[in-house]
Amino acid sequence: MTTKTLIKKCQAGDPKAQKKLYDLYSGMVMFICSRYTNDSESAKDIFQEAFIRIFESIVNTKKIDSLKNWVYTIAVRTSIDALRKKKLTLAEHNGDYDNVNTLTDDHLDILDKLEYQEIMDVVRNMPDGYRLVFNLYLVEGYSHREIGELLDISESTSRSQLTRSKQLLKKYLEEIGVRGYEKAV
Repeated sequence: MTTKTLIKKCQAGDPKAQKKLYDLYSGMVMFICSRYTNDSESAKDIFQEAFIRIFESIVNTKKIDSLKNWVYTIAVRTSIDALRKKKLTLAEHNGDYDNVNTLTDDHLDILDKLEYQEIMDVVRNMPDGYRLVFNLYLVEGYSHREIGELLDISESTSRSQLTRSKQLLKKYLEEIGVRGYEKAV
């Protein structure tokens, strides 16, 4: 079945097409939802809400250039909305970064050597605001301006939250003995 046919059948409410769409993208959607929350039950709730939105929205969407990107966007926005409902608060900061230690390129290169689950555990345990900005900026590729608009915060708050999330990641790396390019024995 082509993507266009799949979309048209889903728009018509065809259960087999909806199952096909679900089967194609459920793994990706769960992965996205898991990145934005710190527990599996919340991720499952967001996942369910994302698919409800996908099936409701597809009916009224006239043009979908890339089904995968469209589904991905809905999953990200559903995750963000879920955190907002949870009354996520991102404290405004004055934007003073003079005394802030940042994660260096050396530390970023080390992330490639860590196990995926180790990194996800650190990200999941970040405070909501840090985790949200970390994902939007470093994973999704949003700019601080776009993050500010999405979350109704200032660009400086977005930068501050990202800096603090990187500090937490750096602290974790140091706690497990990562220095430079080598993991301590």
